[in-house]
Amino acid sequence: MAFAPQQTPATPSEADRAAQLLASIKKTLSEPKGDVRNATLERMSDELDRLKDPAALAAKFSAHTSLNGYYRADDIDAGIIKHSTWLINTGKTLSPEQRKQYGQSIVSAYENMAEAHAGQGRNDEAIALLKRAPVEWPDVPNVAERTKPTLDRYLLVGTPAAAISAPRWINAPAGTSSIDMKGHVTLLEFTAHWCGPCRESYPGINRLRTRFESRGFRVVLATQLYGYFGTERPLDAAAEIERDQKYFAEHGMTVPVAVDDRSAGAARNNNDAAYKVGGIPQIHLVDKQGRIRLVMVGYDDANESKLAKMIEDLLKEK
Repeated sequence: MAFAPQQTPATPSEADRAAQLLASIKKTLSEPKGDVRNATLERMSDELDRLKDPAALAAKFSAHTSLNGYYRADDIDAGIIKHSTWLINTGKTLSPEQRKQYGQSIVSAYENMAEAHAGQGRNDEAIALLKRAPVEWPDVPNVAERTKPTLDRYLLVGTPAAAISAPRWINAPAGTSSIDMKGHVTLLEFTAHWCGPCRESYPGINRLRTRFESRGFRVVLATQLYGYFGTERPLDAAAEIERDQKYFAEHGMTVPVAVDDRSAGAARNNNDAAYKVGGIPQIHLVDKQGRIRLVMVGYDDANESKLAKMIEDLLKEK
């Protein structure tokens, strides 16, 4: 009996392999978060980068943009820096047509990496990066206007910290209307009851309080009225304050909490405007002289040790 010769499966082209890897990355991003999942994503991303066929470029950009956005949302600095670096460096090799196609994603990479650098205390690098974006990508519409709010936020470092003022306070003496930022090493966090990453920051911040509070370190929170709490809406100010009091107590945040008026449309409340808040949690370290020394947007567990080192150094200053 004659047998037909067995067919050897065709090796997929690099373009096909790129499409497969991109689909796998997108699928894996929908799975539960965790270190194992992130390691899997990075292995696939690294394999994708090793492909040489120019036809794989679109898949690479899509993968790095997606991963960059994921790590920015989850405040994982190492991932932000890795994928932003790839996007920025690859952007230097693009044709004019490709610059039009990918420019917006690359400008986002400048902003994301600047935020990661600033949160690690590398503020000068963050500012330099944000100043480069309009110079290197003038063909992206409104690039200077787009990056200016982020740049302005990091230009606050080294300047006097505004007093935190509010018509309502939680965990503060009766009659409190404002807290001056001088006289202590202060961690100031802009937060909200609906903010998941803010909630994730509280255990680490409480550990920092336990470690340093006896040496003159303090924590102050700033929030505002939102008109709701969870599924309860609308809520008047008194009811929302009552919910906020319980919420912060449940999370052990027995620190002064400024509750400002609700922002009106695009107009930010006074505290948000003074500190150029663009996303929360936004954390500032303020030295004993009342100068802003760090601006950190977002929070992940790796930030705790970095903040501890900075707080230790600030407490040693006169």
